[in-house]
Amino acid sequence: MSCETLRIGRDRFFQRYGIFGSEPDVARRVNLPQDGFHGLPVLSLESRRSAEISRLIATYNGVPVSAPAMQEVPLTENREALLFARELIAGCYDIVVFLTGVGARALLKVISEQQPPEPFLAALRRVKVAVRGPKPLAVLREWNVPVALTASEPCTWRELLLAMDQIPGGLHAQRIVVQEYGVSNTEFLAALQERGAVVQRVPVYHWALPQDTEPLRAAVSALASGRLRVALFTTGVQVTHLFQIAAEMGR
Repeated sequence: MSCETLRIGRDRFFQRYGIFGSEPDVARRVNLPQDGFHGLPVLSLESRRSAEISRLIATYNGVPVSAPAMQEVPLTENREALLFARELIAGCYDIVVFLTGVGARALLKVISEQQPPEPFLAALRRVKVAVRGPKPLAVLREWNVPVALTASEPCTWRELLLAMDQIPGGLHAQRIVVQEYGVSNTEFLAALQERGAVVQRVPVYHWALPQDTEPLRAAVSALASGRLRVALFTTGVQVTHLFQIAAEMGR
């Protein structure tokens, strides 16, 4: 498969593509062609925000082709989340890291099904809380939980790590728990451990292929035949799933 690709971090994309920012500003700052896509079909693999992205592709003179590449599947027996809540309330952690807003809400939902949420929220207010982007930040504000550390744009784990490096005394011996979202970010976890932190991960949901993979299979065929020349990715999982389907099809 050969095509032009646009790759931009998910949070940054949603901030600047009409969700938290203006569209002209987006085009300038992520180097979209000023004259748009010249009427070409543009493949979008987004699931939750597919309608918004399709509208933006159309705004920039593209023909959106939507093929959702993944779905979020909550972990039904999340023992790690419940253990984390108990240990947080007991004072076992120094820093809690939230990487996604969806994951933060899912975590509280799991905990609330087993116990009153207020002791957990009160415990969050007693520790340092770090967030990767604006969506988890908004959730924490809803919970009235102060956020000590926020990643700067483009809101990747690298910017979050830079922010955490500014903690007085560093991260050595700090007890850190990281709310994960689908695929474990081994680079981020390893970077924390290299700094001497004691790291615990809390998975909340994982990524799966969508129930209906026909649009994705059609997209693979169109890419392989050259009928699709532009593809837009907002997360690495979309790439993994696209090539998984391509391998199954022998393309």
